[in-house]
Amino acid sequence: MEYIAMVESIEGVPQYQFLWKELPLEERIPAAAKAGFSGVDYWDWIDKDIDRLAQIAKDNGIFVNSVFGSRRGSLCDTADHEKILEQFKESLDMAERTGVKALFLQTDEVGHGGIVVPHSRPLTDKERWEQLDEGVKKVTELVASSGVDVDLLIEPLSQDDVQGYLLRSASDTYELVKRIDYPRLKFVFDLYHQQINEGNIINNLRRTIDKAGAIHIANVPGRGMPGSGEIDIHAIWREMQALGWDGPVGFECVPGNHTTEETLAGIKTVFPFPPPGS
Repeated sequence: MEYIAMVESIEGVPQYQFLWKELPLEERIPAAAKAGFSGVDYWDWIDKDIDRLAQIAKDNGIFVNSVFGSRRGSLCDTADHEKILEQFKESLDMAERTGVKALFLQTDEVGHGGIVVPHSRPLTDKERWEQLDEGVKKVTELVASSGVDVDLLIEPLSQDDVQGYLLRSASDTYELVKRIDYPRLKFVFDLYHQQINEGNIINNLRRTIDKAGAIHIANVPGRGMPGSGEIDIHAIWREMQALGWDGPVGFECVPGNHTTEETLAGIKTVFPFPPPGS
């Protein structure tokens, strides 16, 4: 099992100030390695020197795990598909250079303030779902033909965080992954988003875990550490073990009024990390 730390930090947006927000971006990588994480996650890579960040990770014995494959355009709108494919070509080149392990797909383009950018023309929900399937299929075909060793991740997002986003439920995401039937396309089960959207976390995890590519950990409200909110993360961890989960576990915890060290201590009350230096 690999523990992955989200180290993104969007200035001026408290809910997106993750671990080691007090450190410069490059210094968060050795801090994550020292804390026992196997890798780090970012969102956008085009606004960063991703090659340098990947080298720093390698020098510290860890890796950059995942980033967005594209940021502009909606997979729910065929008018945007070519634009998205061009971005994925750049992302695949980057992943091959740097060893990034996974690229995220997004159903919709998310703009300032977590609001979906309007489509190029009015679309019904039925049309959006049909065009999403078509768009995801195109991306999987591009990745397969590239030969780049990379997973594709797709994740339902909460209605509180991203207004207007199409993909909300675990079952819808699971069925989408089954329909596309590409072995490197996987579902991200995010406790925070799932609790806000539908709850019933353990039953949904049982139903969908065979198509999961990562499980993301954060509590509700506020994306806090284990013990800070309404989700019984101890129970989730026991269920993950019972189900035999051995894939990536991503920590998207926001320290809030706590320090990063206090947040890490909260994480480690549930999840067994290797001893320092091991």
